[in-house]
Amino acid sequence: MEEQSSKNYILFLGLYGIIYIGTAIYNTFLPVYLNNIGLSKTSIASLLSIGPLIAILAQPIWGSLGDRSDSKNRILQILLLGSALTILLFPLSEIYIYLLIVICLTTFFQTSIYPLSDAITLEYLSRTKWNFGPIRLAGQ
Repeated sequence: MEEQSSKNYILFLGLYGIIYIGTAIYNTFLPVYLNNIGLSKTSIASLLSIGPLIAILAQPIWGSLGDRSDSKNRILQILLLGSALTILLFPLSEIYIYLLIVICLTTFFQTSIYPLSDAITLEYLSRTKWNFGPIRLAGQ
């Protein structure tokens, strides 16, 4: 049991590292990408400003689904897959409305990954001797 607990702890460390690395890359390079495809600074700012509004709408939806679901892990998998797939849609068009829709979709999936992964991790760790601090630090 102790060996399995140690393996799961390492998996949580890896999960947090991957989630935060992916998000850092997306958030850092999205404005650069939008600039490189020739959008104006105003267009870029308006595209990037829609994220917080979508987050306000999306987090209660995903939180409710996670609370009612038999498996929070399944909901987290949907969020990760949805985020990954919608990011792949960016290079398909440079039209402003298309990019607005893709950013909305990506943000819809992406913003709830952190709270749901925290809930899953804390639920698991409450049954073990491990601390949340080092796991959270893996994502910082």
